[in-house]
Amino acid sequence: MWDLAVREEDYEAADAFARRYHGTPPLSMRLLVALARGDSAAKAELLAEARQAENRQLQIAARFVATYLGDLVLAEELARLDLQWRRGPPLRADAQLLLGWLELARGRWSGARAEFTQAARMEGAVDVPVHRAIGATLPLLAVPRADLVAIRDEVLRWNGSAPGGPPGLALALRPHLRLYLLGLLSSRLGDEDAARRYAGELERHPAPAPGAAIGRDLARTVRADVAWRRQRPAEVLAIVDSLEVHVPLELVAVPRFVNLRGYTHEHARYLRAAALQAVGEDREALRWLQTGFLGAPNEFAYFAPLHLGRGEIYQRLSEPEKAAEEYARLVKLWEACDPELRAVVDDVRGRLGRLTAGGDVPGR
Repeated sequence: MWDLAVREEDYEAADAFARRYHGTPPLSMRLLVALARGDSAAKAELLAEARQAENRQLQIAARFVATYLGDLVLAEELARLDLQWRRGPPLRADAQLLLGWLELARGRWSGARAEFTQAARMEGAVDVPVHRAIGATLPLLAVPRADLVAIRDEVLRWNGSAPGGPPGLALALRPHLRLYLLGLLSSRLGDEDAARRYAGELERHPAPAPGAAIGRDLARTVRADVAWRRQRPAEVLAIVDSLEVHVPLELVAVPRFVNLRGYTHEHARYLRAAALQAVGEDREALRWLQTGFLGAPNEFAYFAPLHLGRGEIYQRLSEPEKAAEEYARLVKLWEACDPELRAVVDDVRGRLGRLTAGGDVPGR
């Protein structure tokens, strides 16, 4: 309920829900509300409190700011404080990874590459190849082919073993995650034969009973991605409709400070929404674009394609004010994006200008 309250900018209700905690509400919640209200005195007091605590509350606050306020610059400032203030290597490494994801959200693969490279050098960093691979396959993002090849090579060398930690389903499924990433990267590279080969390996790779559906769904997602890149939206929908979407709770109920969940179908949900939009099922596509990513730790990294998709749909549905709002958010989000994405921003800015001038341009 707190999540719903802050998404609706009802901070009185958010305060009320936070007070239901036994003891003091988490600093991340209190700091988000203070920042949303522009309460500089409360902000200073809470940052002083954060500095004294060796935990991830400031990183959680940074994610809240990115997700609920859409302020990626402020989120970056908070994440960088954890690099300065934390003593524990895992805390600092997680903050560094978060910086990479914030760069991805701003349409800056070049910046994300640098942040992830820095993370890989840090003590306590875990699974940097996974972050790099999933980040490089985000929709709309412009990633040089040489980088994709290098990342696929890195994932090939990655054995999927987790350093320390108790055994569990996530650990047992790491070989499946590796094959999935290889398949997605191959699809992005246009290497369809390799993508299908990895999907086949993924389907055949044994998995413990609770996670068997996960392996099959990851393989189908790779096949759907190949179909999408071949501009076959009907085939994409047929594939994603076959997903079993049975994700065991232990793979979903991860600590909220993680930067990534590897088994929760975000990419498949995006493919479904994009394919629905491509075949003219705008209302259903809009439903997925509005709700399909809520609660994902890296939800903010999908904001640009979500804004673009919703803007195009609203434009086709003759709702120019809503379309203009979505387009304006994308332009603001990517105002300092990589040069390779400037054409996307300029095109959206042109649509926004025509809409606000009273015209209505058919969506694409």
